[in-house]
Amino acid sequence: MKIAVTIWKKRVSPLFEAARSLLIADTAQHTVVSMNTCPIPPELPHFRAARLAELGVEVLICGAISRPQAILLQAYGIRVLSDITGRAEAALAAFLDDRLALHTHTDDHHQAGKTT
Repeated sequence: MKIAVTIWKKRVSPLFEAARSLLIADTAQHTVVSMNTCPIPPELPHFRAARLAELGVEVLICGAISRPQAILLQAYGIRVLSDITGRAEAALAAFLDDRLALHTHTDDHHQAGKTT
């Protein structure tokens, strides 16, 4: 599974739309196989969603995100875990260990503690 975390100074970026870098982790059986950073250009929302899909991202861990952007990402098959704070690598580890206190966006509203 390929997981992306928006980053800003080694922390989860507070706003997806303002993020300029991603920490991308390839994982297998809840373990990181490889990890690198990738720039994400400040483009229109549909271009950002398409870029993540092009990178093969299946899960996005981020801070705040607008509802329209979350819906676009979901349309590309990307699971969005939002309102996450703290160190990016710690958030990734928490997700892999099923310990991430998460909020996810659904097509009709924002719900805490549910996954899509």
